[in-house]
Amino acid sequence: AFLFTGQGSQYAGMGRELAKQLVAEAKEALKGSSVKVASVATGFPSGQTFLDIKLAETRQAVEAGADYLVIGRPITGSPDPTRTARTILSSVR
Repeated sequence: AFLFTGQGSQYAGMGRELAKQLVAEAKEALKGSSVKVASVATGFPSGQTFLDIKLAETRQAVEAGADYLVIGRPITGSPDPTRTARTILSSVR
């Protein structure tokens, strides 16, 4: 199951609120099935938000039970993709 917040947040942190609610609902609805839940995180669609918001959205999606995260551009578009990926990963461990 893929949950998207739309074509961009209307306000900072909107994705974080939606991820928390929708990922949990999807996990409950799919309980007992083999379907995995993926959540967009880090300022969908283009990652144009502050790092603390990106990390908070990522943590919330994981805490809500997302099996996979769709991140993409915030990593590939950063000056140091490896460092950015490690920062995001360390925020959820």
